[in-house]
Amino acid sequence: MQQFSPEFTSKARLYLDSGRGVFIQPENYVPIPSKEVVPNFFSRLSSQYGIDVVKPHEAVRKDQEEVLAKELIAGEPILLQGFWRTGQSSMIKALERRFGRANSIPLSFYVDGEHFNERKIPTDRKVFLGVEEILQLFDSDLKKIADLRARENLMLLVSVQLHPGHDQRIAKAFTGFNTHFLRPLRREEVGILIRSPLVDSPVSVTDEAMDAIAEYCGGWPTAVKTFFQTFLYGWSSFTRWKEVYDADDVKSLTNRSPEELFGSRFGHALSHFARIYHEGIRPNQQNALDKIAAANELPIEKLDYEMIDVLIKTGLVVVTADNQAYKINGVFLRDLITSGFIQKIG
Repeated sequence: MQQFSPEFTSKARLYLDSGRGVFIQPENYVPIPSKEVVPNFFSRLSSQYGIDVVKPHEAVRKDQEEVLAKELIAGEPILLQGFWRTGQSSMIKALERRFGRANSIPLSFYVDGEHFNERKIPTDRKVFLGVEEILQLFDSDLKKIADLRARENLMLLVSVQLHPGHDQRIAKAFTGFNTHFLRPLRREEVGILIRSPLVDSPVSVTDEAMDAIAEYCGGWPTAVKTFFQTFLYGWSSFTRWKEVYDADDVKSLTNRSPEELFGSRFGHALSHFARIYHEGIRPNQQNALDKIAAANELPIEKLDYEMIDVLIKTGLVVVTADNQAYKINGVFLRDLITSGFIQKIG
């Protein structure tokens, strides 16, 4: 294991003793022996990059949150669409914080829609209702949800994962809803996801490394989090415990093949993109992605915009700065496609 300075170890202990990321009462916390401080510190830090860990200080897409909130307050029902694990649940949580938990009802339809009839919605004030996990519901249940828009005190947002097999029934059920697509993260937001868990820790990331991570991962939260988590997690050949992460550390992963990365913590991102590719878009859109990836930058006139409209709105495909070509959002996703690896693991 790499040797760390006494100052680093001291700061790591302070981080551990603060109880950050540990859901136990402070009085029950037992100090860690000195020789175990560094391994425990990096293990704790790794847990802060879990794909299901969402914290208020890591809030991103604030501009999109603001737009959604204004429309909800104005009484406009919203249909929020996006791909699997791209942040829709996080957006609902952000809106809950904005409107207040006492004025919010999050509802995940893992069960039959009839269950909703058992819940009581206050009638004396504005209430935010964020609904998700609805793809498996019957059309009659989708209609019941859509009909809630008639409740004047209800701010209704329905979140749905994009899936070609359900597109038409979702569009039909939620006709008249304002449709929004969750956008990918911007460069500064990638920095928020990486650096927020490092506050009060002895670890930092250089700007050059951050730029390289953003370029490689694109604006995809799962890719961003699991990329950096790969350095911290466990004792594999991918693990790098350091005080300062720089561009060379990033290259230690970006220079690896998809097959190698599949066996790392970053393999979660590979599975994530494979699910989007095979379940979230249509075959003709897959073909479009293949063409764009192969060309690196494909002239706009080579593709029908209507066919790839959703790919652009969701950020899978971006337009180059000169507005002349399409390119894949993220070097990793492009490499997965051009290598043929993403097609194999569907």
